[in-house]
Amino acid sequence: MLGALGRIDKIRDVTRMLYYLTGMATERSAVLAYNLLHDGVREMGETAISDTVVAPIRRREPGHYAFYKMSSQGLAAQLAPRQRFLVRRLRTISFAPVGVNNDEQRADFGDLMLALGITDDPDSFAETIARVERELLWAREAGMKVPPYIVAGFRSAVEASRARAAN
Repeated sequence: MLGALGRIDKIRDVTRMLYYLTGMATERSAVLAYNLLHDGVREMGETAISDTVVAPIRRREPGHYAFYKMSSQGLAAQLAPRQRFLVRRLRTISFAPVGVNNDEQRADFGDLMLALGITDDPDSFAETIARVERELLWAREAGMKVPPYIVAGFRSAVEASRARAAN
């Protein structure tokens, strides 16, 4: 539907902003996950893998994140209040952790969070992912550290993982 409506400039900007926010959350998640993976592989004594496989990927991710961050910041400054409202609403409805499109993938993402120890402090992880998005879309919500849909997305992944393990 957004594709068909995308011919309208104002809707196209909303779609672009959703794309940038999704890319930013994806890349920030990747940065954090690769850092944890790198440290974990090194702790296991697999320095060759950490140095030749994980480290090069880890070095590239901040650049990808920076692209989405700068793009979203630039576009956010141009959005009208109605567009910003629509972006917030659509983001609230559509947010999911990276690669999660169904219940099985949600449980898989929860498995990953458990394996990397992210579940020890999921709110901090979610806050790190959402920092720029919060500033761009939710700054007027005083005291909000993380938009609730982001916390819910990560918590539902962990819950799905634990439910699958219990069966």
